Amino acid sequence: MLSSFINNLSILKKFLFINLLVFVIFGSLTIVYLIGIKPNLIHKKTLNHIQIIDNTIEHIRMLRIQFNEDDIKQTELDDYGDAAGDDYLDFFDIDIL
Repeated sequence: MLSSFINNLSILKKFLFINLLVFVIFGSLTIVYLIGIKPNLIHKKTLNHIQIIDNTIEHIRMLRIQFNEDDIKQTELDDYGDAAGDDYLDFFDIDIL
């Protein structure tokens, strides 16, 4: 049935039909692969970010740095200039974490 369908098509339609089949197969395999690998990638990134945050908190505690939010914002502005700005900086209370 499929061979009679393909034989009745012109060369351009055969080419387009084969391309459609190839891209459907590759697309399906890609979607299956991404569904399978995505949770693992997210888990690794999450662990890495948690480790960085924990290391930063421990470093601040080890150095016994006492600061408040205004001092941090001023330091950021002094170090990076006005181009960096402080609108995107979020400061969290370490006790909450």
